[in-house]
Amino acid sequence: MTGIATLVFWLCVAGVLYTYVVYPALIWALARVFGRDPDDGADAAGDLPFISVLIAAHNEEAVIADRIVNALSLDYPASRIEIVIASDGSTDRTTEVVRQLADPRLKLIEFSTRRGKASVLNAVVPTLAGEIVILSDANTTFDLSVARRFAARFRDPSVGVVVGRLILTDPVAGRNVDSLYWRYETFLKRCEGRLGALLGANGGVYAIRRSLFVPLRADTLVDDFVLPLRMRLATGCDIVYDTSIVASEETPPGIGDEFRRRSRIGAGGFQSIGVLWPLLSPLRGWIALSFASHKVLRWCVPFLLVGALASNLVLLNGGWYQASLSAQGLFYGAAVAGSMTTGSGLLARLLRLISLFTGMNIALLAGLSRWALGVNGGAWQRTPRPTGEPATIQVVHVVIALEIGGLEMVVANLARHAGRRFQLRVICLENIGPVAARLGHPDAGVECIGTPTASVLKSVVALRRRLAQLRPDIVHTHNEKAHIHAALATLGLRRRPVLIHTRHGRSRVSGFCAALAHRLAVRRTAYLVSVSSDASRIAESDGATPGQLRVIRNGIDVSAFDPSGYSERFIRGRAVAVARLDPVKDIGTLLHATRAILVHRPDFHLDVVGDGPSRAALEALRRELGLECHVTFHGAQDDVRPFLQGAAVFVQASLSEGVPLTLIEAMAAGLPVVAPNAGSAPEVVEHGVSGLLVEPDDPNAIASGVVSLLNRPALAHAMSRAARERAELHFDVRQMTSAYEALYMRHAGPTNAAPPLGVLIGSGR
Repeated sequence: MTGIATLVFWLCVAGVLYTYVVYPALIWALARVFGRDPDDGADAAGDLPFISVLIAAHNEEAVIADRIVNALSLDYPASRIEIVIASDGSTDRTTEVVRQLADPRLKLIEFSTRRGKASVLNAVVPTLAGEIVILSDANTTFDLSVARRFAARFRDPSVGVVVGRLILTDPVAGRNVDSLYWRYETFLKRCEGRLGALLGANGGVYAIRRSLFVPLRADTLVDDFVLPLRMRLATGCDIVYDTSIVASEETPPGIGDEFRRRSRIGAGGFQSIGVLWPLLSPLRGWIALSFASHKVLRWCVPFLLVGALASNLVLLNGGWYQASLSAQGLFYGAAVAGSMTTGSGLLARLLRLISLFTGMNIALLAGLSRWALGVNGGAWQRTPRPTGEPATIQVVHVVIALEIGGLEMVVANLARHAGRRFQLRVICLENIGPVAARLGHPDAGVECIGTPTASVLKSVVALRRRLAQLRPDIVHTHNEKAHIHAALATLGLRRRPVLIHTRHGRSRVSGFCAALAHRLAVRRTAYLVSVSSDASRIAESDGATPGQLRVIRNGIDVSAFDPSGYSERFIRGRAVAVARLDPVKDIGTLLHATRAILVHRPDFHLDVVGDGPSRAALEALRRELGLECHVTFHGAQDDVRPFLQGAAVFVQASLSEGVPLTLIEAMAAGLPVVAPNAGSAPEVVEHGVSGLLVEPDDPNAIASGVVSLLNRPALAHAMSRAARERAELHFDVRQMTSAYEALYMRHAGPTNAAPPLGVLIGSGR
């Protein structure tokens, strides 16, 4: 009996060590020697394929609007993508919310009775228009480059499935308590991917070639694992892992919810062996090793742990085995302690990791019992999302001042269009400014707590005192100075608000101390919102993690702009530029471009709307170039619509921009645009469709673009219509406001029901 117990004990210990220690080292070594990185397709020629984004949803009213806004914001031509929501017997407001978000790219497929996700995929995938189908979950957020990166990967005809990298975040803290384990899993995926032995997908972010789709059994529990491998078995296609394709997803809010999720995955794993067993054949190559080691043996670890403990109890007559039993007791005691630990130190993280490992294996045992007893069906259980009665939410916007500018207008638009659930306040650090009069929200308040000459310490103390009085749910900052001030001011507050920061463009932080303070502010921030993919990349360089990043593009009230009468405007042959007169807007290049335009169009006139420190120098340059009769400086204007409605072309020369509101306003007014191919302009203007993108800092390129529009009426009229349509589809203020409201409500729902959601604090000049 002792001999059998000894054999069982060491086999069980060896099995656990092989699965979690030896196999990772082995697959890493094999990937280094035999692996290769698949071609990313970036240099391949060809048009972008039509893509379908399919989101299966059951009772997802709490998150579906946010999910759709994110999908509609993908950096992909609107004419080449569809977003399909398949509602699987939803009994809440999911379908109603989808219908309210009117967009020609958005399609709703509604199943009146619950049928399960596998059956939904079987019914919907063959009907989709896309050559490539991106599959995702209702609570996932895509990086905006996802669609283009998927398209590049599928240019290789041997690729049938592409798997992206999913980042898990905690719904309260904004970080993932399983981060070490998830990094471990990501490491294994990278190694297996290099060997062509990738196993399954992350359900939140993967794509398939629709023509290779293989129907699933209706009772399939883990479709994202089974579908890619069934496609590989049936067609021999490659499964590629691409870490540059990024999405984020919140973990379930409670321990019980996470346990049920893992239990279901465990049941699905045992179920899948009956379907995927041919992968265990050595003739399959490296994937046989990865499937046996990473999955089958991993699913057996709960039994190995039980076997090690049971056999150890039989071997207590030896001193070594008494020590090993004590070690197991300490390990499982640490798992219990880890489930109750809330700290962030090294010991707390270690205890949570032990708790995660133990809980995962208990969930696998529970999953086995569910599978063996046949209690599973194909209908998945929706992960609980934050719900509850709408609570008043207090939002604080902190700005340097509400002077005339794009950033300040974003704050004003949010204030005007936010729902009555939100109580708004704007705190200005230095001045009030003229935009304060445009807030237009009955509950909005504006106040100034300092002066331009106040020291940083004095400003932070004043802001801290005011936030302690207001007790906001959320503090929302814009650009670096307000971000740093608010991060410092909220340190140690008894009721700490959630900090959200919007990054509008390139960093203006200079000096070591300011840069260090900015990085610390980034670490204290729950979400960093970028107004463009370009701004998002800048935020990453400042230390933001992918889990923190969200992209919400700026929006305007498109309905306030009249695109009619373009024919009359076109005849006048005028162009308009709206910008602050400072070096970064590069109005001097426009003046040189005007001189080049006059060679071809002597009747041309440029109206420049805006003011700033460069005005005197620009007026001198106008005289020097002899353009007094062809360029008019109108100064700052409260309402630019009359100028837009009197022009045939909108022209811009900025060297750096976030998502410029003036550009969007021009498009809403039906003006074709000539803008530099730099910064975020390519995310706003579709070259050759709604405008022309030209080389920056090149007067001749700008002149050529303007002349080509003025000399080709049919092209200009087509771009006028396309510009208005693009503004309506992508840059309406209601889309922007809905996206911010969804972000606020994630952190200010039932758990923060006390004071209303605070004041949006925006920084920025």
